[in-house]
Amino acid sequence: MKQIILFLLFLFFFSCNNKTEKVLVDYEVTEENDVQTLPITIVDEGKGLLFSDVYSKVDYIPLETTEQSLVGAISKLEITNNGELIVLDRTRGSVILFNDRGKFICHIGKRGNGHGEYNMPADMVYDKHNNSVLVLDEGSNKILCYDTSGKFLSSIQLGFYTSALTVLDNNHLCLYMNHYDDLSNRATGHNFKIISRNGHIISEFMDYDATMESFHPNSENVFFTMDSNNCFRQPYSSLIYSINEIENGIPNIISKYYIDFGEKKIPQDWYRLDFAEMEKKILQSDGIMYLTYVYKVTDRLILNVVKNKTICLYILNLTDRSLDKFGFYAYNDIYGLVSSLSLSMTKDNKCYFIIPPSYFDRYKRGIEKGVEFYTVDKNFNPKVYVPSQKDRDLVHSIQDGDNPIIQVCTLKD
Repeated sequence: MKQIILFLLFLFFFSCNNKTEKVLVDYEVTEENDVQTLPITIVDEGKGLLFSDVYSKVDYIPLETTEQSLVGAISKLEITNNGELIVLDRTRGSVILFNDRGKFICHIGKRGNGHGEYNMPADMVYDKHNNSVLVLDEGSNKILCYDTSGKFLSSIQLGFYTSALTVLDNNHLCLYMNHYDDLSNRATGHNFKIISRNGHIISEFMDYDATMESFHPNSENVFFTMDSNNCFRQPYSSLIYSINEIENGIPNIISKYYIDFGEKKIPQDWYRLDFAEMEKKILQSDGIMYLTYVYKVTDRLILNVVKNKTICLYILNLTDRSLDKFGFYAYNDIYGLVSSLSLSMTKDNKCYFIIPPSYFDRYKRGIEKGVEFYTVDKNFNPKVYVPSQKDRDLVHSIQDGDNPIIQVCTLKD
């Protein structure tokens, strides 16, 4: 009897002191009663979307192209408290700061193997609490911190591999593991870790077992913000969570929304496949749908959904869970130039898109030849578009080999 009491006391003290007990299992778990389910259906696959139905204004920000500021491809865009643009270019291994009109300011750190340098930047996040930039370096397995002048401040050496990060508050960061956690000494791993600013693990959650080890999806758009709350979503999952606060080392994680594709959702057992095999099945299957990007602006959810290799844009009204706007393609009938449905980020009431300079080539050739351009009217009938002087100046300013252009679309109220 004495041994049993001692054993129970041991379990009690162990459970009280263990701060890594917050465990959630995702990938289409829908039994939670408090999650708001939002059904998604697509009826008309030929449906288009007018910019004027969604946006009140469209602006373009060409990123200044100099020898110092060359950008190969933007893999992530962040915006500072002052409206400056921070871009992560994984192809060149650089993080660059531009002002709000696209003029080059400085590099944030630099590529290399020296003190305060990164070798293979995998992710980057702006820390609004400290007006600093955190860079996750795969090469050194570190998180490096810089101020917005590019000066190195500090680093966190990680004892494990991770692929994405976000800032929760002044004291905590959250990391996405992407199934790279070590399973050699335990039966389960965790896809998320919350760490302190000195690298100490505070909590682990979203467990997975060894049968999920071959599933390695990309880690884009794992973390985002809704109503000033930190949110996360595992790649290919339709469950959206928020982390409201961390109390006594335990994160308060709330299931916010479940995007329900019904019979078109990814079958549960596909998540146990090798990722390449899963992608092949998705491409070969008729009508399978999944979520890639999700943002919230006031009372609307803005979603990028993929179906049959095509990205479409969904805007849902959360007040009555109704479909607000939807389209498989878009016409920029406001500016008359390029359009895109593939979101990069949102901030306040603005949507940001990354536009390659080559998208403007046909406009440039057309203006030079004096040919007519067309957009559409409210009924999607062809309508002549006459480029303004502002349009012409923009198009003529874009040259081959220039940096990408940031398209900023202001949402209607």
